[in-house]
Amino acid sequence: MKTLIASLLLIFVSSHAFADGGMFRADFGYVMDETNNGSDSKTSRQLIDLYGAYVFDGGWLILGEYALEKYDVTSGGSTTEGNRTSFGPGVGWMSQQPVGMYITGTYFFSSKYNLSGSSYEGWGYQIEMGLKVDLSKVFLTTGLAYEAFDYSKNNGNSISPDYKQNHIAPHIGLQLEF
Repeated sequence: MKTLIASLLLIFVSSHAFADGGMFRADFGYVMDETNNGSDSKTSRQLIDLYGAYVFDGGWLILGEYALEKYDVTSGGSTTEGNRTSFGPGVGWMSQQPVGMYITGTYFFSSKYNLSGSSYEGWGYQIEMGLKVDLSKVFLTTGLAYEAFDYSKNNGNSISPDYKQNHIAPHIGLQLEF
């Protein structure tokens, strides 16, 4: 176990010299949940996360993220559509090797979630960890993101208790470094 932890730390902190520069990444994801307990129910989420970042020597970065989600909830033959938009600043680190790990954390100071005539407003955060692979100046990224949201308003009115959501979602994306 100590060897595994030491190996992961070595991979995580090792990087070769890298000049400061910019990065843009677009991540995509799809999650579906189906249940059948007498009536069929299906929920699907399509995800798009857009990042712009400034990368410092050693792979440390500051970023801005804009996240979009589209929901489809089908139950009893009817479908309800919803969406979420969130944005905010973040920090992270990414390996500067041709194949390497990355980790980012984003604080969504604004998050809006609309579903079934309800319009929730609040905040959230996302932690994403993954792998990037150099495809010759364009990188393929794949990872898992944990997202948590806390909504204190519905249709402009304060609610108590807050409406909360948590998700784990797979992502795949393309990254440009310049």
